[in-house]
Amino acid sequence: MAAPNSSLTAFSADVASLATQASQCTVALRNRGHAFSGFYWRPDVIATAAELVSTRPGDRISILTPSHETVDGVVIGRDPSTDVALVRAPATASAATAAPSTVPALGTLVLAGGRSRHGATCAVGFIGLTGARWRSMRGGDVGPRIWLDIRLRPHAEGGPVLDAAGQFIGMAVLAPRRRVLLIPAETIERVGGELLTHGRIRRAYLGVGLQAVEVSPRSDKGAGQSGLMIISLDPDGPAAKAGLQQGDIILRNADLAQPASVDISRSSQHMKINVALAERP
Repeated sequence: MAAPNSSLTAFSADVASLATQASQCTVALRNRGHAFSGFYWRPDVIATAAELVSTRPGDRISILTPSHETVDGVVIGRDPSTDVALVRAPATASAATAAPSTVPALGTLVLAGGRSRHGATCAVGFIGLTGARWRSMRGGDVGPRIWLDIRLRPHAEGGPVLDAAGQFIGMAVLAPRRRVLLIPAETIERVGGELLTHGRIRRAYLGVGLQAVEVSPRSDKGAGQSGLMIISLDPDGPAAKAGLQQGDIILRNADLAQPASVDISRSSQHMKINVALAERP
């Protein structure tokens, strides 16, 4: 009989230890007939994938805890633009421990935890892609683009992802074309904080209807400049109160921070107008 490979045995033991650690914070949720996973983000708050939570804030959702208890949770809020949802639940397990806010390196070994009605599950893989920050189709700032080279079963979507050191680095979600995305821990922290405080993500509101236009054409000296023409104004909105007018062209390099300093072109004259953005009604 061949002697056991000590390196493989040690690796197997390390993976088993990671799986056990992930299982201690991972829950199974059931919402309108759909089963998926989540994890204790705070001692009494579960995070999961927003696209899987079809109920409204305040509604109840069934949770199977790491100790195999079935309890009711209450939806705190959800942000479909970043795919983050929070559920208030009894404090029955420890929360995931987040890694330092750094992008995991390409090729890093990861473990995705999940939970089905039969028990805890896991899948092992690697960071398959790391890219620049990106926004979802719904406009949410998801953070760095990270793909997982891993086989994720539907019931495990919304579960935690740990690195080889056992630290929480994000949440695994399914994407089109069978890709598995990582919603980074720092994104969950940022969005989750808003949901805990306000129950929703507050969006800045300018109060204008816009149409893309060309300000100056492309030439041999370089690219042209484009902008956004104001075609309608909310008379009670921030833009109208600041003096913006129909026909003004907001230049694409405008700083839309809070408060917004908006660079515009009006009758071929460039000017800057300060606008105090409001929350979207």
